[in-house]
Amino acid sequence: MRAPQSVPTTSRKPGTPCGCGRTITLDDADDPDMRMPFQHGTLAWEAPYHRRVGIESLFADLKKNRLGVHRGYFRGFGIRR
Repeated sequence: MRAPQSVPTTSRKPGTPCGCGRTITLDDADDPDMRMPFQHGTLAWEAPYHRRVGIESLFADLKKNRLGVHRGYFRGFGIRR
């Protein structure tokens, strides 16, 4: 439960600047590997999204219904790293 209004919600000391309400904007060059190549919901985004969903569904069908692969099915041999 939340404390009363007299208790501050952050650990900020009075007189120091607060960053609680700031918005951080990243450029396209910032962490390009972490960003989606297309904007969410656009037609350019839909094709790769549906392709991924289709492949995941195919692999799930192969694992469960065709091959009977279950948790612990594969075992690795060799030197443990």
